[in-house]
Amino acid sequence: MRVVAALLWLRWREARHALGLGGRRDALERLSRAVGAVLPAVVVLFTAPGMLAVGAGGFVLGRAMADAGTAHLGEGLATFALRVGLLFWVLVLLVTPVVRSARGGDDERRFLLLPVGHGALHRARVLARAADPWTLLVLPGLAALPAGLAAGGAPVAALLAAAAGAALAGFVLAWGHCASVAVAALFRDRRRAEWVLVGAAALFAAGATFLGFVDDGRDGRRVSIRATVEEGGGAHENLDTMLPGDARWFPSELWLRALADGVGGARGAAATAVAMLVALAVVPYLAGGRLQRRLFEQPATSGTRRRGARVREPAVPRVPGLAPAVVAVAWAEVRSALRTVRGKTGVYLNAPILACLFLLVRLRFAPEMAESFRSVLGIWAASASCAITLVSLQPILVNPFASLGAGWVLEMLAPLGPRDLVRGKIAAAAALWGLATVPCLALALLMLPSGPPLLWLALVPAGAALFALLVPAGIALGAVLPKQADLNRLGKAGNPHGLASLAGTLGAFAATGAVSAAWFLPWLLWRSPAISLAASTALAGVAAAIGWLTARAAESLVARRSENLTLVATRT
Repeated sequence: MRVVAALLWLRWREARHALGLGGRRDALERLSRAVGAVLPAVVVLFTAPGMLAVGAGGFVLGRAMADAGTAHLGEGLATFALRVGLLFWVLVLLVTPVVRSARGGDDERRFLLLPVGHGALHRARVLARAADPWTLLVLPGLAALPAGLAAGGAPVAALLAAAAGAALAGFVLAWGHCASVAVAALFRDRRRAEWVLVGAAALFAAGATFLGFVDDGRDGRRVSIRATVEEGGGAHENLDTMLPGDARWFPSELWLRALADGVGGARGAAATAVAMLVALAVVPYLAGGRLQRRLFEQPATSGTRRRGARVREPAVPRVPGLAPAVVAVAWAEVRSALRTVRGKTGVYLNAPILACLFLLVRLRFAPEMAESFRSVLGIWAASASCAITLVSLQPILVNPFASLGAGWVLEMLAPLGPRDLVRGKIAAAAALWGLATVPCLALALLMLPSGPPLLWLALVPAGAALFALLVPAGIALGAVLPKQADLNRLGKAGNPHGLASLAGTLGAFAATGAVSAAWFLPWLLWRSPAISLAASTALAGVAAAIGWLTARAAESLVARRSENLTLVATRT
């Protein structure tokens, strides 16, 4: 516990440092860092009412089970609610550590500088998973339900329920740490990480397409909980027909089995379920310890060219209408982005994923759509592709300065003005977006070829309007809310500032709605592709004016905040 207390104190000191109270940073930078540091605490604070409600509900439910002598209250509705809630909770906690894989790796290696052994550090890291808001939300219920059973006069059932709850919580915590460390170990090698991401994206696209074509075999019949209860069955029995047979070995199902058997008097069966839960918790705990030791001892590799290989100077192309300085900034930005995991996934993986979705829509859903919507389905798919590719490039577009790291310092040392830098970033965003979007538009045209040609042509000014509204604003956000990010990693370490990401996402939704309305409403009202093209062109002109003003504001922000951007990019 001394190690846990020391690590908590270290986290507190890191949080204070994250507020950026040093005098080298301006007020806006200190505010940005303070918001980023306080945001997790705000999330936990808002979780507190839910924790109290879950704890109170668990106590009342345990007391009612003890009084009734069974866990199946309300004709099984209580058991059904418990099963569904815990199943969803465990599934979320199984997936989120994988999604947050970047929390492992280099960020944890600094603990090796402390006089702490691997075993103590492993135990502390496992216990630290309890601070996750999803975990905090349910733990009070797991603790309060046995208290309710004890208060209702069922001490043996309370003891079994407490042991099962502790084992379930231990499994969730151990699995979270084990999965996080395992994925971080995979991502220690950049090239291996890229192949893992490509494979995961391919599996996701193929799985989504496969599930879309699979028939559930029920001939359109729906399972009704109310009908099952009226026929004399239980809602929890109804859930058995929806779950596969192997689901009885799932941790949440084992916990419920231990609870139901303990309350019903089958103590041997309840003890068996508890033992199985303990075994499930021990396996990821031991595996996580071994993986953490291997992660700390494994050096990070980039998968780049071999030592001694000849390095060629890149030839900067000439682009008519752009100054050489602007082209140089854009060329360096594009080359840098395409060397990172985030850049490659944002540029190359949208097309295969959307191709699977387009195929699914064409063969499964399009025949059942109304003719008025099916006639422009391909145009809707192409319009959505423009927005999806922009959002996928958001880690680069809303954090174009600090994400460069030492590259930003080189740009500052070059004879470049703020206007060259901002225009270069816009040109680089246009190149990356074009590389990501053109294949998606071609796939939409080939796989969903519906709609008048003029309406397809209206997507050109509509896409230009979307770009002009979002990209200069993202550059301005990157100047106001910079965050040092590693684009070769997923999760928090590779994400932009939380507020910048939120503003970029909301702005993308709003701008996409406005641009889509510009071409769809004239078509819906007058069935005139020419009017849709004219409306999209007019919107593109207005968006270009707004984008020009936003770009000028971004130039002013970069000129005033260049020193703070350098401090953030270099982590000083």
